[in-house]
Amino acid sequence: MDELAALDIAADDLLVRLAAVLPEHLDRPSACPGWSVFDLVNHVNGGGHRYLLLLGGAAADELTATRTQDHVRPDPVAACRRWQEPLAAAFAEPGALDRVVHHPAGDRSGRDLLRMRTLDLALHAWDLATSLGLDDALDPSLGEHLLAHGAGLVEELRGLGMYAQPGVDDGGPAQLRLLRLTGRA
Repeated sequence: MDELAALDIAADDLLVRLAAVLPEHLDRPSACPGWSVFDLVNHVNGGGHRYLLLLGGAAADELTATRTQDHVRPDPVAACRRWQEPLAAAFAEPGALDRVVHHPAGDRSGRDLLRMRTLDLALHAWDLATSLGLDDALDPSLGEHLLAHGAGLVEELRGLGMYAQPGVDDGGPAQLRLLRLTGRA
């Protein structure tokens, strides 16, 4: 699977879960400690906006204002698509994966940013499913892809406080190994 296909699959997994989000769910606690379902959805949807800005050359400090915007209401699916579709197109532009972007976690290649977004979509699809009691199975090929292409990035970002300590990797399906790697149960 190529990197852009992985992004699309992860986005589809998230969109399925977003379609189940009702207004009464937004105040519920999420699987992410300290976040409500609203906070979780706002983070992942707003991430599309932030990553699009980064690919366009924005500095890390230019992203701050996007964190207080509502990227959920009135329709979390439409809000996700608002940023995801142009972001996918931006990643597909010639040279985009080699571009250096100024992420808050340090300068990154466009390829790293793409992998970070794919991880974000996949992991937060699982978080949202877990939060709402939905089917939490992600596309199996996506788990394998993210383990093969994102494990080193997860380890690096863990050092910056972006991931919890990993669980014990005692094998199993790719999704379970990915969840353990990122500190999820």
